[in-house]
Amino acid sequence: MDKKKLLIILLILVVLIVIICIVVKMQQTNIKKEEENLPVEQREEGGEAYNDTQLGNFDITIDGMEKEIEKEIKDMDDFELEFKKYIYLNGLVDANVATIESYNINGNELKINFQLNNPSATKMTCTVNISEQTYEFSKES
Repeated sequence: MDKKKLLIILLILVVLIVIICIVVKMQQTNIKKEEENLPVEQREEGGEAYNDTQLGNFDITIDGMEKEIEKEIKDMDDFELEFKKYIYLNGLVDANVATIESYNINGNELKINFQLNNPSATKMTCTVNISEQTYEFSKES
């Protein structure tokens, strides 16, 4: 009778250990999935969070900047920094030239259309709020 009780207790312990292992593995999987769904700027890959010094790892030039555009953008250094930051955070660093294809000023809004010289010839747009000097970048699908 003692051997049966001991065997049952051992069996229960083994089942509990297996259940605990399964629960821990599921939690690790859920944490990994949550990290994968974070926006690029919130990821901490390689143990280092994003910061602006990483923008020095690549170069990109804007071609076709008209005087009329430069007149509307008060701080070109800030604009170029935000442009480069968008390129970096969206994985478009395979481009080194962004050519302005067209631009349009409509009231308080300046819309600039770019084409990158990367293999997929990515097209992107920047909308500048002229009075607030804010920039909104987006890439076309």
